[in-house]
Order: sequence, then C-alpha cells, then structure tokens
Amino acid sequence: MANRSNLGNTKLTGRVHVPADLVLYNGYVLTMNSSQPHAEAIAVKDRWIVAVGTNNAMDACVGDRTKQIDLHGKTVVPGFIDTHIHVSDCAYFLTWINLQNIHSIKELQEILRLYSQRKLKGEWIVGYGWDQEFFEEKRFPTLKELDEAVPDNPTILYHKSRKFCSVNTRALKYAGLNPQDNSSFKPSVKQNSEAAANGVLVGEAANVVWRSIPQPGEEALLSALQEAFHSILEAGITGVHWLVSSTGELALIRKFCSQTKVPLRTYLILPSSMSDKADIEFPCQEPDQVRITGIEVVVDGYLSAKTAALHEAYCDGKAEKGLLFCTTEALKVSIERVFQTGKHLMLHVAGDLAVDTALSVLEEFAKKNAFKGKLVRLDQAAVLNERLVKRIKEIDAVVSVQPLVAESEFSLWSAIDQLGRERARWLYPLKTLFNYGICVSAGSDFPMEPLSPLLGIKAAVTRKFFPEERINIHQGLQMYTINAAKASGDEKILGSIQTGKIANLTVLSQNPMTTEPDKLDQIRVEMTIVNGEIVYSRQ
Repeated sequence: MANRSNLGNTKLTGRVHVPADLVLYNGYVLTMNSSQPHAEAIAVKDRWIVAVGTNNAMDACVGDRTKQIDLHGKTVVPGFIDTHIHVSDCAYFLTWINLQNIHSIKELQEILRLYSQRKLKGEWIVGYGWDQEFFEEKRFPTLKELDEAVPDNPTILYHKSRKFCSVNTRALKYAGLNPQDNSSFKPSVKQNSEAAANGVLVGEAANVVWRSIPQPGEEALLSALQEAFHSILEAGITGVHWLVSSTGELALIRKFCSQTKVPLRTYLILPSSMSDKADIEFPCQEPDQVRITGIEVVVDGYLSAKTAALHEAYCDGKAEKGLLFCTTEALKVSIERVFQTGKHLMLHVAGDLAVDTALSVLEEFAKKNAFKGKLVRLDQAAVLNERLVKRIKEIDAVVSVQPLVAESEFSLWSAIDQLGRERARWLYPLKTLFNYGICVSAGSDFPMEPLSPLLGIKAAVTRKFFPEERINIHQGLQMYTINAAKASGDEKILGSIQTGKIANLTVLSQNPMTTEPDKLDQIRVEMTIVNGEIVYSRQ
C-alpha cells in the first residue's frame, strides 16, 4: 500500500477528514454489514471509522503521522460485546488459585498447604478449575482431605464447571452450616446436605458459603478491576453489559473512573432495588464510556437451583414448579418504574411460567402504547415454546442468552432428565429465535462460565443436545457484535464495521467463517482496538 501524505479534502460519509490516525490493511474484514460484507482495509480517525474498502482505497487516508498495520491476512471483526458479565466477580476470580493442572488430590493438598503459608490464620482461600477426571483418584476431594491440608483457613474450591465446589469444615462453619446437622440448612439448601457432609456443595448451598466470604479492601478491588479489564480485552471484548449488585459496587466503579481510564465501553445494569441511582454519572475521559443503561427486574430464579418458575413441575417427583419472585401486580409496578427512569428494561426470566407472566404484563403495556420506542430485553429466556417465541417477536423484545450456560444446563444439570424431553427440546432454542427474526445477543456470565466469545460461538454452533437448534457461525458472530449493540440501543454507532461508527475492533488469527466449528475456540485474539486505540496486542 502506498504511503501518501497529501490527503487534501477527502469526503467520507458526508464529512471532511484529515489523514487517518490508524490504517489496518491487507486483512480480511468481516464487517457484519450486509451492504458491504467484506473488505481488506479500515481507516480510523480519532475514534471513528472513516473508510472501509480495498487496500488501494486507503491510500488517500494515509498521512505522515498515520500508523499503518499490515494484518498479513488476519481477520477483523467488529469488537465483541459481552451482554451479561459480572465484572466485580471477575476481579475476585483473578485472585483465586488456578487448579486446572492438578493431577491428584495429594498434589492439591500440597498446593493448598503452600498457599496457606502466605495467608493469615482465618483468611479465606478460594480456588477454581479442578476436575476429578484428571485426578489419579478419579473422585472429588473430601471435607476431611481439605481439613488436613488447610485446617486454619476457610477454603472453597470451585470445580472447572463452576457449578459446584468442595469446601472444608471452617468454610461451612463460617457460613453457619454444620455438615453433621441438617437443621442448619435452610429448606432451599437441604437437598445438598448429604453431599455437604462430604464437603461438596451445589446450587444455593454453594451460594451460602460464597456470600460469607469477606470482600477485599477498596485498593485491592481497584487493582483487581484493572486486571479484570485486561483479561476482558485479551478475549477480544470491547464492550460489556456489567450487572451491578450493590451500591458499594457502584461507588467502586465511580472511584475507578476517577482514578484511571476505563479501557472499554461499559454499560451498567442495576437491580430494580437501585432504580433511584439510575441518573448517576461517571467521571470518564470519554463521556459515554461508562454509563447506566438498564434496570433488571428479576421475575424468577435459575434452573440449576430449581427456582426457575415452570408451568409444570420439574421431573424429580417432588411436584415443585419453581418460584415467581413477584406477583403480577408487583411486576407491573416494577416495570412502570423502569420505564419512568428512561433506562432499558431487562427482565430475568428463566422458566416458561416466568416468560409467560412477563409477556402478559408487557402485552398490557403495549395495548396502552406505554413502551413504544423503549428497549425491552429478556435475559435467560431458557424454557420456551413456539407460542412464547411468537409473542416475544410480537413485542419486539431482545433475547439475551449465555451459550455456555445453555451447554451446562444439558451436560451438568441433565436438563432432559430434569425437564423431560419435550420441554428440554425448547431449552434455549436459538435457531428458532433467529428464524422468527428475534434479536438474540450473547454474554458469558463470567466468572460462572468462561469469558471467551469464540468459545460461546462454538457452543452455539456445535450444540450436542437437540442439534436442530444449532445456529451457523455468522449468526454466532451476530450475537456478540451487531445484535449485542442492539441490546444496548447502540447499533447506529457500534456492532458493525462501517464508516461513521466507532472503531471498536477485534483482530483474529483466522477467519471464523472458514474454520471448522469444533475448532473455533482455537482461534487466537491478536489485537483489540477500542475507540481507535490498540488496547491489547498478543505480540
């Protein structure tokens, strides 16, 4: 590509531009823009894309100070956006012990002993990533074995699936649980009491212990947040929908913004209990880099805890149907309050009864023309049927899913056994949602599931259970790019590579569209660009 320093007045997308700050050329650009699906090169000025086209077309955009990067055939996609992530928990996660390469319980015990020597007596130890299938013993570590290794430190070690954990006696006692006394377990966790006697916790029992862990100090959290953002950028993610859980977390975000530059676009989603905080602004260098965009109303719980509200009982013989967390009238009031804030409405609805209830309320609002122009998003929307899918389309709601959570519901929770084959067939029916023209966005639910969007796309396109609901790779990319931008109402400035849009870009080692679906997770993120600046480079 020629290096031409004399641009003159080049008119692009109706504006006059001086030479570009950055030009990426000699690549394969997957634009996610149907009017120009592919290109070779991109030019960026300030934080905006000012040209997309052939290598030769970029000649007019190059000046003396233009940074030019030869991509050597690598692929550029719109910057990935994760529409469901717990960033503060990510920060905690980075302080945990990585147990992924442990090959025996004895080795695990030794690592814990050594690690505990750097801890004060009574200080928590948290680890993740162990897998009993990799252990010589081919079994879970027991309460007794963890007590032997770390008798003086409460310890919780998450399995690689992050769906259950092993703990020691001190951790149970810290949480007010006695493995020898079933009465110490509330009804919601009693189902796990037998396993707890051996130190294995699932679902709500694990959550009880997790909530007992003291939070790190503010300075430690701010430092961990910096590391969390680096890990997110390393995964090629340029924007996140951050689910905030407390006013303390919100204060921490403001403190972080006041001290350092937030390196990616951050949409904050508050719980409905914090809707009075919806107008808080953040002291960022980029005025729209961090902002509160949505309010979450939780209608039911989760399938794995059997608190997702179903029309018919779970198939465990207990005649339980899960829980609606609010009455229809209370839900109406909550939704009205969200609409009054002017923020987007996010409804957590996992079971078919919860989805049905939420849709009925939204349909009432629609009849009154009460949410015309407002963005409504259904998060989880796990157990569906064709009638519910049609109703979702009619109210034009966005559906936000976590593909790796869907995979876990089948492989770890045994959805077919828990729901029955007929209902399980409609668990996360992604292809059906796409066929109906519903906007489906995707997130990770990190740290409960792995962070990588490419791993999420792989899960969606190689689905093992009910493969008729597999989507194609292009649709998988849509979920993390243009559809994710629509999930925040920012599709006019993000989500595709077009002139006039913000230069949030992800450079990949190879083209996902020509990669074997089961090898998508082997693609490397080479570079992450946010607002036209390179914020991560593998080299």
